[in-house]
Amino acid sequence: MVSVIFFHTARIFDDLGFYVKNEPLIPALTFVVSMAALWGMPLMFMISGYAIRYSLQKRTVSAFVRERLQRLLVPFVISLVIIVPPQIYFELLGDPAYQQSYLQFYPRFFDITFDIDFPWFVTATPESGYFHPAHLWFIYNLLIYTLLMLPLFLYLRQERGQQIVERVVCYCATHSWAIFLFALPLAVIESSLGVDLSGGWNQFGYLFILCYGYIVASDERFGQLFNQYRREALVIALVASVICFVGLYNLVNSSNINPFESNDAVSITLRFIKGMAGWFWIVAIIGYLESARHKRQHFAAQQPAHSQSSIFRLERYANDAILPIYLLHQTLVVIVGFYVVQWETGALLKFLVISLSTLVITLLLYEFVIKRMRVTRFLFGMKPYPINQ
Repeated sequence: MVSVIFFHTARIFDDLGFYVKNEPLIPALTFVVSMAALWGMPLMFMISGYAIRYSLQKRTVSAFVRERLQRLLVPFVISLVIIVPPQIYFELLGDPAYQQSYLQFYPRFFDITFDIDFPWFVTATPESGYFHPAHLWFIYNLLIYTLLMLPLFLYLRQERGQQIVERVVCYCATHSWAIFLFALPLAVIESSLGVDLSGGWNQFGYLFILCYGYIVASDERFGQLFNQYRREALVIALVASVICFVGLYNLVNSSNINPFESNDAVSITLRFIKGMAGWFWIVAIIGYLESARHKRQHFAAQQPAHSQSSIFRLERYANDAILPIYLLHQTLVVIVGFYVVQWETGALLKFLVISLSTLVITLLLYEFVIKRMRVTRFLFGMKPYPINQ
């Protein structure tokens, strides 16, 4: 999650749209950002699938739904009211002709109209509204997808569902590379439906990835398979990514075709390769994380008890801080970036100042404001641990 701060700081310098932009831009960062987008949001939905599986293991259905509403809906609403509007306002301030104060702008942020576009049902009123969920789309989509797929998750934890998972993992274990067949639905969705603005992927693909995360967390043998094929997956992911980016770059620069939405044969093929590459990245990343986890467990077992306790406290601290960091970070990137890009200095220094300042401010807000008060813990989706923990 900390790396997301550096990712969104890079968005200030690439040649894609963002709330604040530096001049001059750094075209090379567009490649870095695009490469990260191939696995960034899919990996977050994959991990969310893991979390759903573990949460349902120790909760009743009603308790799980209450927990999801508390930890996703509540922070989504409070962040939509407080955290997101400054991003839009500072984007507007980038236009010298815009002279309204924040108090004049704020009511227009909530000037919305009903427009059903799954999973959203509201949008900004044309020509008068500024509503936009910004980075909160992930929190909202995750909540909607979780509730929508809850019947499937409940079925998979029953005996019949567990038998299906058992057959799938056994098939993957006995048939080389079968684990990569999971990529086909993602590739078909990307190639046939096109790419949304939701993290660089079609939003229906996230439904599959969320389900994949739940299934993989249901049987530890999936992690072993990811570990087994991590090197092959990494090589194929790199090759497919290069093919995809070279093809997209040439298509965009040699014609007026939008390859992310066009239905010509080349665009469809490139999006299919993109979908495949995304899953190979996930397999590679989780595979290497599995390998590192085994090494860490072996190392921790050899350490004294007090060292193991320190590692546990650090992990718990990081786990608690994940959601508040996500909610806060992008607004701070935009606000700090708005002023820093006006400096007469090099882009590298600006990048470091924006990213590191955002990281420090985010952690300070978390540590001394959000973490220590029960009301802020609740509003930011944190578990109601005792304050002294």
